Amino acid sequence: MTWTDFKHQYDAQGREKADGYSASHFDGMTEDERSLARTMMLDRALNGDTIDLNGLGYIGNADTVAALCAAAVQIAGLGWRHDILRHEVLFKLTGEPHYLTDLARYLDQPDRASQENAASVLTWYVLPRDIEPFLLERICDGRHDPAILPLLQA
Repeated sequence: MTWTDFKHQYDAQGREKADGYSASHFDGMTEDERSLARTMMLDRALNGDTIDLNGLGYIGNADTVAALCAAAVQIAGLGWRHDILRHEVLFKLTGEPHYLTDLARYLDQPDRASQENAASVLTWYVLPRDIEPFLLERICDGRHDPAILPLLQA
């Protein structure tokens, strides 16, 4: 796709915006265009746009990772949905499993919705074997009933 295609999705509203980005939105862009897209999306992501935050998982780089790490408190202040997505994007960009195990703070809360959402994120990825104790602890401790099925799937 071209810059024009990306910009169309970037400027979209409502349901069309909710369709989000795919890797194809960034294919064919020059490195300068990708850099500009990354900057635009990061700005929106840091201001609460989950569509642009998720899109960074396709084109983020080390600077994106640094910015998302530095904005941990800011994004957490936007609510658990944003912070869980931030962790997922960081995992996509780095492959570092601690971004997924950091989701324990949401798995361990009594809020059913945040438990389910955090557990759902874990089901999307092949997790390293060393995460098994982390998952087993939560499956067996009785506090994670809403998240049990997604945790078992992980």
